[in-house]
Amino acid sequence: MKEQNKEKLLRLIDDNAKLTNEQLAVMLGEDAQDVAQTIAGYEKQGVCLLYTSPSPRDRQKSRMPSSA
Repeated sequence: MKEQNKEKLLRLIDDNAKLTNEQLAVMLGEDAQDVAQTIAGYEKQGVCLLYTSPSPRDRQKSRMPSSA
């Protein structure tokens, strides 16, 4: 994934945590698999966290910056 897009990816996650990997990939002009791998790396580093809503009606996964 392009280095400049990695920075944009973090901003997108920060601005709207409920975007899917596919949506993020389209917005960045990147491959969804590359975006998913980059996000997984960020999660391992503690840069962002994967969050699943506890509400049964809203099981959508989202990400949030670890500083939140």
